[in-house]
Amino acid sequence: MGSRTPAGGAGTKQAAGEGPNGPAMIVLEADEALQVALQLHQGGSLPQAEMLYRRILHSQPDNLNALHFLGLLCHQQNRRAESAELIERIVALDPQNADAHNNLGNVLEGAGKLSDRSEENTSE
Repeated sequence: MGSRTPAGGAGTKQAAGEGPNGPAMIVLEADEALQVALQLHQGGSLPQAEMLYRRILHSQPDNLNALHFLGLLCHQQNRRAESAELIERIVALDPQNADAHNNLGNVLEGAGKLSDRSEENTSE
């Protein structure tokens, strides 16, 4: 059985009814939480999507999809250093991941650091 991630916040699935301490919280499998986060992300609810991506990463720090989508979300918000760090983790975990290499290049280019990295690689 996969890791379970608590879901909550606006725009996520809510359990029907009230618990003894207020609204009931449902627990989603990590892949279900990722689907909800992606729907939120695509719908423009970036803070809620980010919260779910981070909850997934809390229970599964090497979840490549959560790292990828959170990296893209950070890039969308011009948080390029954080975006690059997240995508670099994917490259370290899965060096053959062409999408991660491509997205890392896009992030570094947007930050004006692609030429710096190219010079580092050619001088080695």
